[in-house]
This record gives sequence, structure tokens and C-alpha cells, in this order.
Amino acid sequence: MRRWILPLALVLACSKATPVPRDTQLWRVEGWTDVSDGIRTAPATIIVFRSSGEFVSLQTTVIERADETVYLLARAPRHAVVGRWSQSGEEVSVQRTKVSRPGDCGSAAFRVVGHSVDSSGVTYSPVTRLVAPEFESWLAGATAPCP
Repeated sequence: MRRWILPLALVLACSKATPVPRDTQLWRVEGWTDVSDGIRTAPATIIVFRSSGEFVSLQTTVIERADETVYLLARAPRHAVVGRWSQSGEEVSVQRTKVSRPGDCGSAAFRVVGHSVDSSGVTYSPVTRLVAPEFESWLAGATAPCP
């Protein structure tokens, strides 16, 4: 019996999944457009897997200034999603519970890849240059309940 303990412990240790990045803003940017000298904008999606099990997502436009600091563009259209997430191995499932655009309910699937997550070939990486004090208030736009 004791001879199986070490191999079993090694298998369990090696099979432990990489945890989803929690309480970290992850983003994907869909392509920058130069606006003026050193300033550019891009559509972006920012997601957060909160430790509480809540998932939030904000699609909007970001603006990068010459000093490479990124902000949410105030007048840009935005779409907010709130939901719940769960992890099984490297796979993360999201079930949307509230959205800002009715009809956008449903689920989403992600895969943990290091400190990032991937969804259908799109990578969401940690964002370190984003200054977004309005992020939480913009999530309040997700008011349409999902069935």
C-alpha cells in the first residue's frame, strides 16, 4: 500500500491545473488606429475573473496616450456582461447572468494559458497600463437579466 502513495502524490501534483488569473484585468485589443501624434485608439474587451466567482466583461474603445498610458474612451459605445465562472482543469466556463444588450446571454469558454486565458484562439492578457476608474460604474450597464 505504501509503495503507491508516492506515485499517486506525484500524479496529483503534476495534474494540478493552472489557476485562472483572479482579480486581474485581462484584455484583448483588436487593432490600434493612429489618431494624432502619439495617440491611438482601439476596440478592446476587458475581462475579470473575480475570486468571488463573479465574471465581468466590458467591450469598449480604449485610447493610448503618448506616454503609453491607456484609458477607456469616455464617449465610446460599451457593452457590459456580468456572470459566474467555474474552473475544471485548464478549462474555465462562464455563464452570463446580466448583459447590457438583450440577446447576448449564454455561455463562454476559456482555457488558462499561463497568466492569460484563451477563447477560440483569442488571447486575453494581463493589462498593466490601463487607468480605468470608471470601469466598475460602466459594468452597472449590465441590467438585462439572462434566463
